[in-house]
Amino acid sequence: MSENKKGLSTYIKYPLVLTVVCLVCGGALATINYFTEPVISENNEKAANQALYDMAAKEGLNVENIADIPYEDGANNPYVLVRKSFDSGDSVYYYYNANSAMGYSGTVNFSVLANSDAEVISFTYISGTEDSLGLSAARAISITSNNPYAEGSSIANYSAGATAQKTFPAIDTALDFIISDVQSIAGSVTPPEPETLETKITSLATSIDLGAVSDITEVTTEAALVDLKATFTAGGASYYYYEAHSEKGFSGSVEFALIINSESEIIGYKYLGGDEDSMGLGAAQTIEITPDHPFTSESTIDSTYASSTAQATFPVMEAAFKACIADASSQAGEASEEEQAQELAESIGLTDISDFSQVTITSTTIDYKATFTAGVASYYYYEAHSEKGFNGSVEFALIINSESEIIGYKYLGGDEDSMGLAAAQTIEITPDHPFTSESTIDSSYASSTAQATFPAMEAAFKACIADASSAQ
Repeated sequence: MSENKKGLSTYIKYPLVLTVVCLVCGGALATINYFTEPVISENNEKAANQALYDMAAKEGLNVENIADIPYEDGANNPYVLVRKSFDSGDSVYYYYNANSAMGYSGTVNFSVLANSDAEVISFTYISGTEDSLGLSAARAISITSNNPYAEGSSIANYSAGATAQKTFPAIDTALDFIISDVQSIAGSVTPPEPETLETKITSLATSIDLGAVSDITEVTTEAALVDLKATFTAGGASYYYYEAHSEKGFSGSVEFALIINSESEIIGYKYLGGDEDSMGLGAAQTIEITPDHPFTSESTIDSTYASSTAQATFPVMEAAFKACIADASSQAGEASEEEQAQELAESIGLTDISDFSQVTITSTTIDYKATFTAGVASYYYYEAHSEKGFNGSVEFALIINSESEIIGYKYLGGDEDSMGLAAAQTIEITPDHPFTSESTIDSSYASSTAQATFPAMEAAFKACIADASSAQ
């Protein structure tokens, strides 16, 4: 009898323990899934959104005028999650994010680009619930504009030798649906008209709410990295429009358009293309600059401006941005030298400026020289340039006091390389921290460094100091 009770107790105890363990484990898994599923979903959504730009960059396409193309209620759509169109040059392209049909044990989520001929020209794996062998094979898929996937193709021919007997046909099914879908809508999306200077400026100005654009005038410029420059007005204010390019980043450059206001702040940005690597081009397309968050000569392209990073691309873009800012700032040179001198003097706290008088120059480094008084003290104003640094010179203005100390500095432009010009814009010289004949441009004067540019600038500074000393 006792043995029967013992046996019965064992029969009850072990299943009960196993049940409790299963319930605990199931609850734990459910809790983990509750917290991680939204994060995974959000990450997959970000990857799918970024895939459009990454694939376009890889194929050398500009992304303009993106438009969602929703399906009508009740439409047969078993695979597609997102459908968009965008313009690139004079052509229209289509972006899809979709799930495959059921494979061995799940599905594959992927994104593709298709052209107006209903050819898939790029493929990106995003995520999936298929077995690990199928997902690994899906990651190996490579489709390009030189080897597109067209009607009747098999994804097995695009997988670099990987095989997945259940997964690939499931992806083929979804791709065939997408091709058929493109064929049905390709004629309904109108190709864009070629852009004029007016339409380009208006488009960017409208995107940042500047108002009606007028008085557009193309301006001749020899500024480094600038491909096109124009002035325009909007809402009663004046602006500069630039199309420019960076120097080489990781493997190439990035092209972009900017709008700069009268305070020399970039308030509008548009990615135009480039031959940088696809990672850099993709990151460049995430940059956003607005009037509420402008980019200045002191800014860097950080997470407040871009949702991606590009360690080799962003620094050269920053330098190009600052070259455009410097060019816009140098337009103040169209004012008289006296107005320039007064502006610089006031910026360092000099007041009651009078007796401005131009002086004959004898130095090849000095482009303009004048004397003036502020209060009861006398000063020299110089506009000068450095000798060749890395591959060009830097132009600047200086104020020198009667003790032959530089107490004011303003960057004016130049044809030095963009890194050197950007560094020159970080120099700050004040009456509280003057530059003398014994000084060097170190970290106490500049927040950047330029090994070839700064020595040439130091020599030019000291030439102006020597000239001022000899005149006293």
